[in-house]
Amino acid sequence: ASWTVPGELQAWLQLTHELEQVHYTAKRQAAERQFHNAKDVCDKIKRRNKAFFGSLRMAHSNSLDEIDQRILDARMALEEVKQDLQERTQRWHTMEQLCGFVICTNPGLTALHQMLHGPREGSQNGSR
Repeated sequence: ASWTVPGELQAWLQLTHELEQVHYTAKRQAAERQFHNAKDVCDKIKRRNKAFFGSLRMAHSNSLDEIDQRILDARMALEEVKQDLQERTQRWHTMEQLCGFVICTNPGLTALHQMLHGPREGSQNGSR
């Protein structure tokens, strides 16, 4: 007696993958913003150092330590996002192999929601 995978399971796994992708994308964008903000601060300091007495003022301020910490935090955030992507990719690939059907390639979040939950109340696509 062999067990067969319920057809609806594929759609639920695809929906789970898409929701996870939304959260990953938001995390990646936040890490990229953090990195760009740190880079902007560095550029401002470079311009300030070119001004007369700029480097003298910078040598006596705590802002260099703050900048170093911002850069370190931004790099750590980007590295965490990179590791998350590697883990997610491997995990979903393994699930696809175990289930014997595609999960990562799917019709998208909206179509999956409609397929599993029917048209949403108040939507333009019709009513229940």
